[in-house]
Amino acid sequence: MLIEKSIVVVADGWNPRIFTADWLNTHTFVKDFETELVTPPLSVASSPRFKLICEPRKLQLSLKDPANDGIDELARIVRPIVKKFPETKYTALGVNFKGRIDFPSEEAVFDFIKKYVSVGAIPEFCKENDPSLMVIVHLIRENILGSRLTIKMLPAIEAKSHQYVLIVDFNFHNDLKKPDDIKTRLGNASRKEQKSLKILEGLKRASD
Repeated sequence: MLIEKSIVVVADGWNPRIFTADWLNTHTFVKDFETELVTPPLSVASSPRFKLICEPRKLQLSLKDPANDGIDELARIVRPIVKKFPETKYTALGVNFKGRIDFPSEEAVFDFIKKYVSVGAIPEFCKENDPSLMVIVHLIRENILGSRLTIKMLPAIEAKSHQYVLIVDFNFHNDLKKPDDIKTRLGNASRKEQKSLKILEGLKRASD
C-alpha cells in the first residue's frame, strides 16, 4: 500500500506569495483550494484532495487521499504552474512515493532487513548504509523509467497502534535543463507509481 504520493519541483526563485488560493483556483483545474498561510518564505494552500507547499527553492504538491487518487492528478496541477513561469530556472524534479509493510514484532522487522541485505531481493541495486539519516537500507539505481530511483527503508513503530512497520520511500529524481523536461518526465508518472507499488509488493511477499 502506498501511503504518500507527491511531486517536488526545485527551482531558483519560486515566489511563495504568488500561490494563494485565488491564483491556484484560476490557473489549475482545482477550484476549491483554500489559503492556509502566505508569507515571503512560505505559502501553504490546500483543497479536500490536495496540499501545496511553496518555499523559495521548492514547490511540493501532495495527495491527501493517496489510496484513491493517483500521481497523475498532481501532474495535472504541476504542468500549468510550470507553464506560467517559463523564465524560471527549474533544476530538479522529484516524483515520490511512500509505502509501508507491517510486521508482528520488532525482531521480525530486523530479521527481514538482515535477510534482505544479505540475499538481495533486488540484486541489481547497490546497497549502502546511511547511519546519519537513520536509514537501514539505501538503494540507488540509475535510469529507472528515465529517472534515478532511490529507495530508503526505515523501521518505525506507530504511536497509537504500536504496530511495527517498515517505511519504504521511493524517490524518482531528474535534474532539469529546460522547462520542457518537466513535461517529459511527468509523462510517465503513473508508470513510476506502478513501479513503486510492484517493488513494495515484492518486498511484502519476501517478508511473509
